[in-house]
Amino acid sequence: MAMLGSQPEGSPEAARAPLGGRLLGCPACGKELADGQKACSGKCRARLSRRRRTDALRARDEEIRVLLVTALKKLGEGAP
Repeated sequence: MAMLGSQPEGSPEAARAPLGGRLLGCPACGKELADGQKACSGKCRARLSRRRRTDALRARDEEIRVLLVTALKKLGEGAP
């Protein structure tokens, strides 16, 4: 049982360490990344940005499609 005022084992830095020491590559091209990098180059950053934008637009379009289908069903149900 821990006593009041005692410190947990381990250092605060250990909590932020990467899991398993895996080296991840650039999500756009697969090249190795330096610490803290999310993409290896400006070209890859642009490619990832376009991919995120396309994914967001697809999600928006799907949401609109579902709303339109629901609206059409409601209109069909209420027709005299």
